[in-house]
Amino acid sequence: MTSKSEFAQLPNPSPKAPIFSWGKLIKLALASLLLIPLIHCQFPREIASHFRDCVRGGKDTTPLGAAIDVLTKFPVLDSHLDLPIALREEFGLDFAAFNLTTPTPSPFPMHIDFQRTRKGHLGSASFSSFVECPSPDSADTSVRDTLEQLDTVFLLEEEYPDYIKIVRSAHELDTLSHRKLAVMLSLEGAHQLGDSLSALRLYARLGIKYLTLAHNCDNVFADAAVEGQRSNGGLSDVGRELVGELNRYGVLVDISHVSDETAHQAIDINKGPLFWSHSGARAIYDHPRNVPDDLLVRLRDNPNDGVLQVVVAAADFMGDSPSLRDAADHIEHIASVAGKAHVGIGSDFDGVPTTPEGLEDISTYPALFAELYKRGWTKAELAGLARKNFIRVLKKAESVSRSLKRTSAPSMAVPPTRHDLLNNRGQ
Repeated sequence: MTSKSEFAQLPNPSPKAPIFSWGKLIKLALASLLLIPLIHCQFPREIASHFRDCVRGGKDTTPLGAAIDVLTKFPVLDSHLDLPIALREEFGLDFAAFNLTTPTPSPFPMHIDFQRTRKGHLGSASFSSFVECPSPDSADTSVRDTLEQLDTVFLLEEEYPDYIKIVRSAHELDTLSHRKLAVMLSLEGAHQLGDSLSALRLYARLGIKYLTLAHNCDNVFADAAVEGQRSNGGLSDVGRELVGELNRYGVLVDISHVSDETAHQAIDINKGPLFWSHSGARAIYDHPRNVPDDLLVRLRDNPNDGVLQVVVAAADFMGDSPSLRDAADHIEHIASVAGKAHVGIGSDFDGVPTTPEGLEDISTYPALFAELYKRGWTKAELAGLARKNFIRVLKKAESVSRSLKRTSAPSMAVPPTRHDLLNNRGQ
């Protein structure tokens, strides 16, 4: 133990202590090494993120590099992929005949497999179930064939649990790890209800996120754009009830494929956001499946919000020998009229015979986003196009559903074709 008097005898610290110690010298040398890449990069504003890019060898500032940067953080949500019907038509829904992880046969005969999913930065998709319009000369198997395709999607989840997760809400879309493909269910045509709102409610409980009011034929609910006979004058009375039930169950009312009259009438009564699952711009290419500007203006001005998912893979809707640039033209026109917050991607891959040059399959999404980046789209706008616009709209549809379920009862309407029920109602 040292006494106070002994403290008084200790010498004062030397005023000439060494400026450098070995520890300080080593730290200074390390700091100098770390500064080299910053000097090379000319001290950008966002030092931290840019420093990481520099030590990795430099940030890719090309349009493709910018697109991949966006899609890494906000992978594509494609609202219309026809994998279920493609597997039905190519393999008869025989799961022993194909492998989506190591494609067999190789190359895989369709537009989608898990290798190309990752290359194309596809993070979410709606696997749409589709059946042809019923023939008056044969039994209507629409409900059976729809259930088989929905079953296919559930079996895909069982078969590939490391790759696929079926999601049933916007929250799940927003939060699922990008290591898995978030898959939604949807139906491409109200004829798949078999003239029954009860079927719709059961499909909704299975998790479908949108229903197309009509495909290429009129049905008891709505008129179609292609091959339609305008038999309802747009929406029928029970078709209006269908729109109400879709709102009530948080299922998006899809007005792709429908006649212009049907679309306007559906917008008039739709309590939820507007939605086109896969359509183009008629001002760019005059096709009845594409959307005219007067409907784009209604999308822009609609107080309930909405999104038009652009059908970038369907060459038939883009003219003769279209390319990736034509697909970008459709996106740009729709955005110029309706606003960039109201566009998304609904490719129609696996549902079309030919695709535009440069958009041969789902691996090519980054090239499309790079083209738009070159045209002046910001990264934030590209993130909206990729997925954020759709998720925002789906959240609003779910909010409307919660409100309507508190204030309204399910519709008991049936179409005039349902004599089996009408006869028992005294009608």
